[in-house]
Amino acid sequence: MADGPGGIKGIEQFGTQIQRLRTRLQDPTRTDFRIVMVPEELSVTESERLRDRLDSFGIPVQTVVVNRVLQDPAAVADVDPDWFVAPDHTDCAFCARRWEVQQRALKRAQGLFRDHAVRRVPLFVEEVHGEKLLRVVAACLEDR
Repeated sequence: MADGPGGIKGIEQFGTQIQRLRTRLQDPTRTDFRIVMVPEELSVTESERLRDRLDSFGIPVQTVVVNRVLQDPAAVADVDPDWFVAPDHTDCAFCARRWEVQQRALKRAQGLFRDHAVRRVPLFVEEVHGEKLLRVVAACLEDR
């Protein structure tokens, strides 16, 4: 057998690299695998499966991020209200109904991930670009 990249020595080196990677991924002081989901039932179910699979490999999940939550960003972070448009659950029937759907998914997610830090990031009217909206997202992800 050859000792080149595809030979025994190459395979042994690859095995060593994989072991180092596994050790790093399993170290909660060096890894915080963040599950990112949206507040819908299917996403909650898939996130639960992902968490269980990561647990089976010993990979720590410390944080769950719920993205695109239809709520006022000021409710989840201390931010300037002039930086965003908040949803109106009273005058917008669609917003009110989506909020009800999201509430059920959020309640289920809070129960499933109660041993994790759960952070909410609101749904913005536009894509997150620029310093102001990035600050809002950062504030939502900060430890409180």
